[in-house]
Amino acid sequence: MNLILLTSKTSRFLNMGFCVGLLGLFSFNVQAAEFYAGGAVGHTRVSKSDFDDKDIAIKGFGGIKLKDYFGIEAALSDFGSSESSGYSSELTALTVAAVGYMSLSDFLPVADKYEAFVKGGKFHWNNDVKYFNTYSDDISGNDRFYGTGMNIHFNERVALRLEIERYKLDLDEDANGGNLDQKYNLDVASIGAFFKF
Repeated sequence: MNLILLTSKTSRFLNMGFCVGLLGLFSFNVQAAEFYAGGAVGHTRVSKSDFDDKDIAIKGFGGIKLKDYFGIEAALSDFGSSESSGYSSELTALTVAAVGYMSLSDFLPVADKYEAFVKGGKFHWNNDVKYFNTYSDDISGNDRFYGTGMNIHFNERVALRLEIERYKLDLDEDANGGNLDQKYNLDVASIGAFFKF
């Protein structure tokens, strides 16, 4: 009986300690977090067998870097317009991604201002489609995207960003009422800047 009570008390203390540890870790992360915001302009390319077009993209983004190696980022992007035989589209998107960072100073001591990153997440897109200039439709959906790039820090608060991203779009019948049934990749290469708070 005493052993059971001891085990129960020990389990409760361990659980309490685990919860306190998590709260402490979260508090540490928030206190040590870096917030940033910026913008970028880039070049888009839509690739599909019967759909190949290019335009200019712009985006605003912001995020939080919880540790030296991890962060979360959101962005609002306008990918411009694309055209195919019979229809044109204007695509915008809201993205949320997890970001992993790696300072190049870990490998080259002289490269302390260079920081590589990879990211992946989901994006909610909205596509304003026009068919033969006679009918228009506003469709939306959720798909995945990923990217990689380099941050070049000028000082502790200002950095240049070079980035490439791929967005996987699936215009299926459920998403657009059966008007289109296409899958294609939207590639974006961009340059921008961001500021830390």
